[in-house]
Amino acid sequence: PTRPRPTVLQMSFNLTKAVAGWVRSGLKIASQEKFDARLEICRGCDLWDEKARMGLGFCKHPHCGCTKAKHWLESSVCPDKKW
Repeated sequence: PTRPRPTVLQMSFNLTKAVAGWVRSGLKIASQEKFDARLEICRGCDLWDEKARMGLGFCKHPHCGCTKAKHWLESSVCPDKKW
């Protein structure tokens, strides 16, 4: 079965949660290697739309809604625990 896309409200909540975790972690940025590995995992996922948001990408998981920017946050995790 297909999952519903995240709503704007859910994406706002998810972003707030991700940024709060990033701040708590000391604003650490992922390495280029970690960013690339995360992006490659997402590219293999049917919920990832690489071309959305002018090339920033879009995760259609109801507990995500992220773009490639989230891959840079060291503290971020995939809601499906893929990375």
